[in-house]
Amino acid sequence: MGMSKTKLTNDIIVLKVTWDIDIKLRGTKIPFYYTFINGEGVTTLREFCKLKHVNSKADMSLFYARGGGRLTQSNIW
Repeated sequence: MGMSKTKLTNDIIVLKVTWDIDIKLRGTKIPFYYTFINGEGVTTLREFCKLKHVNSKADMSLFYARGGGRLTQSNIW
């Protein structure tokens, strides 16, 4: 789930959730759905990016697992 810097300037951030993120979709014919972050969530994400990702490359992950690798669904569980 990539997020461009331009998306962080919006008041609402649209996220596309796919089968590899939400396993409940695997039993359906729905390949994805959209969800949103707004208000305080957007503000918090902007502040996080200012603090942690000031000089990041465009393809870097916003969040990392304990071991330093990319955050995956199993890490969240």
